[in-house]
Amino acid sequence: IVNAGQLAIYDEIPPHLREPVEDVILNRRPDATERLLEVAAQFKGEAGRKTEADLSWRETTVEERLKHALVKGLTEFLVEDTEEARVKLGRPLYVIEGPLMDGMNVVGDLFGAGKMFLPQVVKSARVMKQAVAHLVPFIEAEKALSGESKAKGKIVIATVKGDVHDIGKNIVGVVLQCNNFEVIDLGVMVPSQRILETAKAEKVDIIGLSGLITPSLDEMVFVAREMERAGNPPGSAPWVRTALRLWSLPLPTPSTPPAPTENLAKSTTKNQNKTNRRVPSILTQRLPPPVSLIIGAIK
Repeated sequence: IVNAGQLAIYDEIPPHLREPVEDVILNRRPDATERLLEVAAQFKGEAGRKTEADLSWRETTVEERLKHALVKGLTEFLVEDTEEARVKLGRPLYVIEGPLMDGMNVVGDLFGAGKMFLPQVVKSARVMKQAVAHLVPFIEAEKALSGESKAKGKIVIATVKGDVHDIGKNIVGVVLQCNNFEVIDLGVMVPSQRILETAKAEKVDIIGLSGLITPSLDEMVFVAREMERAGNPPGSAPWVRTALRLWSLPLPTPSTPPAPTENLAKSTTKNQNKTNRRVPSILTQRLPPPVSLIIGAIK
């Protein structure tokens, strides 16, 4: 039985410990079992021994500390570091788009490479959520001072039917709200009918679909198909023009499977890094009215 919450990041396991375990699992050498037993003997009797926490990471910059906290799933110093970053960077949005998103990019890379696992990703997402919760009041106060009352657009976001993961959806929702978009969050396990009915009733500009498990990709395609079908009901004028995309790619078919693409966080960061100023993310660019559909399988 493995406690998934205590899994170490694969690359951070010392080679002298990792390699003997790999030798046994992969059956790479005849003496693999004996070598692993020798390593295990070195740790005999240490199960109840307390080890001092390594706080050397606290000596780095606040940006690096936030990234470290996200990757490791640490919350002990999170609020004070988030506040320090807000004061240093000048705007709460810059904290989200800067060190917090940088940390999530690292998490995404490790998860995509199979070196970080879902329980660890969930821990990182909780850290992100807590940091953002500290920043939200400052974001609202900033909006009130700016006098920018009219939203740039209205967006409905949801985790598709069959999926309970809302990591990516929540992050996207915060970033969009920071960019003065009205966000309607339908939550998780949302059927296609509710998504499309809400989009039509609220006259939204964008539909954002989120998911973490593989079957969610098929459900996203199903929602897109349903949207395309509902856009041209027999005997009536179309109520919506759709831009059906899977990260700017044609919808996949059995003969043309989806091509690999980057996750939203990395795409957004790259878009921002192309210039020396803050620019809207890919989701905040003007899209053809009345509704455009953007589907993202967020890692």
